[in-house]
Amino acid sequence: MYEYPTISCGSCGKQMIWTLSPRGARLPLDAEEVRSLIDSRITSRVTLYRIEQVEGQLHARPVSSATMAVALTGDEDERDPLYLSHFATCPQASTHTRKRGSISSPTALAQQRRARAADVQKYGPIPPRLDI
Repeated sequence: MYEYPTISCGSCGKQMIWTLSPRGARLPLDAEEVRSLIDSRITSRVTLYRIEQVEGQLHARPVSSATMAVALTGDEDERDPLYLSHFATCPQASTHTRKRGSISSPTALAQQRRARAADVQKYGPIPPRLDI
């Protein structure tokens, strides 16, 4: 029903749709739609998303559990498709996500500093973040 541009995950090879989260971060969604609440990929701690196109960009909007139940029980031809975050299904997701403040050892902190120094050397200084 909906055709969005897809790309293959570099780790698992599954097709993904790149979207922006409500906070503006890049969020990969599985290209395969969720068709029912008994989808084997759904666990109790997963969020489903609806895709909206705003000014040429794809935005992922989280769906509440009540809306999810209604959306997945309606007529398949009339409902909007729902999607899972690829981070919830990719076996290698932990290698792609960065958790802020999760540095727990001096060794990990040193590795992070070395990686930043290498990035600055390769790409130049990092510009300040502008929160608009």
